[in-house]
Amino acid sequence: MSQDPRRELRRLQDSPVFKTYAELRRMSMCYGMMDAKLGELQAAVRRVRCSGPARWSSYDVIESETMEVCQLLADFLSRMYSCKNLAAVCAKRHGIDPRFRALKHDMLGFEASVMVNLRNYVVHVDMMPLEIDTVSGRVVFSRRCRGDGIWSAAQRVYLRDADVESLLTAYSDTMAAFYREYFDMLLGALHPKLGACRQEIGEVNRKLGYEMVRFDPLAGMRA
Repeated sequence: MSQDPRRELRRLQDSPVFKTYAELRRMSMCYGMMDAKLGELQAAVRRVRCSGPARWSSYDVIESETMEVCQLLADFLSRMYSCKNLAAVCAKRHGIDPRFRALKHDMLGFEASVMVNLRNYVVHVDMMPLEIDTVSGRVVFSRRCRGDGIWSAAQRVYLRDADVESLLTAYSDTMAAFYREYFDMLLGALHPKLGACRQEIGEVNRKLGYEMVRFDPLAGMRA
């Protein structure tokens, strides 16, 4: 009986069912990282709104706060795009692509299209699409951003009046519901392999005498 944790882990990692399990974990953790970045961005936008008008008497403060929020936005959009692409890859690989496409069509509406265009704007046009309304404290879209040709007519109308906080709230609710449905589909497709993988993980842990590998396929889906 082997007692070498590294050898047992290598054997486990070579297993086809464990590779499928590891891919599901990566997808789940990718979602969790995206969700955490979204939470950080929402907290920053709320903090700016609640700061009070006296805070905006200095241009240096306005400039630094705007740059911080825009950087948090860029970080979140990068995670969002990575998660979106990995979800599509996993859906194709595990035979749920038609259902995945239908889910996107049914659940990802206007706010999701705005976020995708915002990601493209930040990557290809300007990393500073936001500004602070120093009267209300709201974080809003800059005039340059609102006027760019990347937006549809309906999106331009929306961006003229909307603030970032309201967009993020609507988008966050949509994403949470969408990924719950997505992971349910993925778990259903992988159920037989996950059962076999759980047994393999249990065997490794019994050999070693402790829980080296925890069976936790949805590591990033935290309540």
